[in-house]
Amino acid sequence: MISSQEFYVEVTNTAPYFLVTEIAPIPIKVRLNRTVTQNITSIKDKEGNPITIKLREINSTTNTITVPSFIQVFQENQTLSFNSNSFGELGIHNISVDIYDD
Repeated sequence: MISSQEFYVEVTNTAPYFLVTEIAPIPIKVRLNRTVTQNITSIKDKEGNPITIKLREINSTTNTITVPSFIQVFQENQTLSFNSNSFGELGIHNISVDIYDD
């Protein structure tokens, strides 16, 4: 004779989120041939999972999503580094920061 019990198991995961939600974009001025860093440590994941940071910019000329080559993401300390050394990079870049937990 066998007895059994059924369980309903739901595994969930919440998305990471920014602790501070800015309405307006954060302005960052970068001079040609200089490096500027920006911390984005105000992010949290309820389950404590590692967070992946990805950047995107919509190129209004080509209508594609790109990431300017002068921006680096340092995942380990949640920092962005801006180092523009080309006149072709001059101008305003609207960068979005997306965060994921894999």
